[in-house]
Amino acid sequence: MGGPSITNSGNFNATATGNTVNYNRPTSSQTILNTTYYNLTSNKTSNTNALAGSIIVNGNLSILGGTFATLCGVKVTTGSFTNNGIITGTTNSAAGKYCKFEGSSTYTNNGTIGADGSYLAFDNSISGSGTIGANVKQSTVLQPSCNAITTVSIAVSGNTTICNGSSLTLTANASNGTPGYSYAWSGGSSPSTSVNVVSPSVNTTYAVTVTDANYIAVTTSVAITVNPTPVISINTSQTVCNGTSITISTTQSGSYAWSATAGTVPSGPSSTFAATTNATYNLTVTSNGKACTAT
Repeated sequence: MGGPSITNSGNFNATATGNTVNYNRPTSSQTILNTTYYNLTSNKTSNTNALAGSIIVNGNLSILGGTFATLCGVKVTTGSFTNNGIITGTTNSAAGKYCKFEGSSTYTNNGTIGADGSYLAFDNSISGSGTIGANVKQSTVLQPSCNAITTVSIAVSGNTTICNGSSLTLTANASNGTPGYSYAWSGGSSPSTSVNVVSPSVNTTYAVTVTDANYIAVTTSVAITVNPTPVISINTSQTVCNGTSITISTTQSGSYAWSATAGTVPSGPSSTFAATTNATYNLTVTSNGKACTAT
């Protein structure tokens, strides 16, 4: 009995039969979605199925024909691995560029594995009548399994604790992977670029997902703490006679910087003095321990 088809803008195209996903469209090459499968079959006759990234197969992985191209890891957790087609990987032997197959207790090859010189690593021995290339390793474990993104970090253009009304620049940096990165931030002024300016008014955690050209994605986040701006109120304007004693004060706590256009300059949260000339008084308060100011 057939099952539903699985498509995504022509990138991958498959059918589901029972609990098996079948990438078996014979007329053209296509991409296999990097995800977790129960059973997975690949059959492209003379064409290619290329992995978009690392995959996990919880059941059986069967390559019935055509080319199965992987640039990243394949993990079979409980089932078997059978190849009657052609498996290719990368021909770059640099550290981290091996394509790794792991998890299966039995690897059976009646086709070809790595005959093009691909560097492939299997964590168990391979049986069968097929051809195995000179650069294919058996019963070995290599880390990392492929040239995938290993980490993503976020550089912050200042302290992660800011005052309300301030902005920060967040920059996402990916380690390894295949160039051609795309970015998806959870907020900010430029959510689809590597550099993102944020202006939170409350404590906010910003997450970014970086995806490379092989559709391998890594997500990380940074928490930004927002301190409130001081709220300043001083007693209202006063009209008094020359020499009259007046008091100017505020109820906002913090450190105080007063200025006056003439006469006495107040100090502290409250000052009492004799008014001798017209003057305007300005106050800047910096909140205790939070370096947020208001005037």
